Amino acid sequence: MPSCRMLSRPDQDILGSPSIRLRKMTSLRGHGACFLGFVEIDGVAARGRPLEEPLAWVPGARSSTDPACFPPLQCGDFVNAGAKEMMTPSDVIAAADITFSCVSDPQVAKNMVFGNCGVLQEMSADKGYVEMTGIDAETSQDIAEAISGRGGRYLEAQVQGSKVQAEEGTLVILAAGDRTLFDDCQSCFQAMGKNSFYLGEVGNASKMNLVLQVMAGVTLAGLAEGMALADRAGLQQKDVMEIMELTSLACPLMIEKGKAIIEGGFPTHLPLQHMQKDLRLGMLMGDTLELPLPLTAATNEVFKHAKRLGYGEHDVSSVYIRTRF
Repeated sequence: MPSCRMLSRPDQDILGSPSIRLRKMTSLRGHGACFLGFVEIDGVAARGRPLEEPLAWVPGARSSTDPACFPPLQCGDFVNAGAKEMMTPSDVIAAADITFSCVSDPQVAKNMVFGNCGVLQEMSADKGYVEMTGIDAETSQDIAEAISGRGGRYLEAQVQGSKVQAEEGTLVILAAGDRTLFDDCQSCFQAMGKNSFYLGEVGNASKMNLVLQVMAGVTLAGLAEGMALADRAGLQQKDVMEIMELTSLACPLMIEKGKAIIEGGFPTHLPLQHMQKDLRLGMLMGDTLELPLPLTAATNEVFKHAKRLGYGEHDVSSVYIRTRF
């Protein structure tokens, strides 16, 4: 498919979503999982118009679902942002027109769909399901087949960006799957991010996301090793950053994470364990395609060690601790 078609966006004027709802909810992405459903205006398809009446589901003490299928999460922030709390994923599907899911990993994403009181129980031809979890193409295709088998519409919508970008509404959305659902979600995507791209058939968005994550992970490992080398050589890291910002190496990622390394606090914008998960999935994609990824493999080991040292929930820049010692 020509790139101009792959990266096409709808030629239409799209109204913005209610910022108090969508921006507050998307800002929670850096803290954990979410499962949100939205009811379209007047209960009918409203392409290009805002989705309203958010509903959130988070299992807890009052949930009757199998705890082995669904992890405990917190719902209070979503409710405070205007959502209505539901008991199970299937309850959200039943009450909503379009549901967005963003959980921790591929297995949890599949549990949401196939588990007890999961998505499939209430999926029907008038429902749409948007999977925003960072997953591999095979998992996305499995979910897509199950959703379409019940008559529903499926869209994978991978996210490029950090907690700060989510709060600012400047994420980049990579979508693939049902084109009509992509069009219907534009008001939500505009509230979440500055750009959304439609990449064709299911799996393409997951593959694109993993390619970009592999690039980012290898780059961050190089930055961390370089800063550790400077420190060991007796150079001032702030001098390294000042000079680097004047060279072709300067980019927002390098500058932001370099400053985080110098400050040493590692406030979480993108959890290290999420990056390591994407590196692992990228390696699995390389194995499937019989493509050697030696740099990715080495980088994955560095991130695994940092995770083992207890930095999994810290910012991805904390990989520096592993390279320094």
